[in-house]
Amino acid sequence: MPGIDFEHCLNPEQFQKTLRATREARRKPVVPRLRDGGEQARYVVDRIVGLRREGYRYSDMAILYRAHYHALEMELELKRLSIPYWLTSGIRFFEQAHVKPIFHTFCSDFS
Repeated sequence: MPGIDFEHCLNPEQFQKTLRATREARRKPVVPRLRDGGEQARYVVDRIVGLRREGYRYSDMAILYRAHYHALEMELELKRLSIPYWLTSGIRFFEQAHVKPIFHTFCSDFS
């Protein structure tokens, strides 16, 4: 990446290896410039919707994030569009003990 010096990341003691792709490249990675977690969630969900239109199944997709707090905006966006999902660690935001009763109260008040 231009402007970033990765030299400090090198470990001279590590086992030297050469990495090669095992599949033919179909698409290049994209690095979108997004303002915040909400915009990021909308971007990811828009990509999911696009991939569904191309014939991919939800089970073909995964969303990876570094920390569980990154999941909130994503869960909100997935719920908004009724996209099925599951977490493999942590507890869904809307299933957390302190959130669930409040969420159900709001839902019943507005229905």
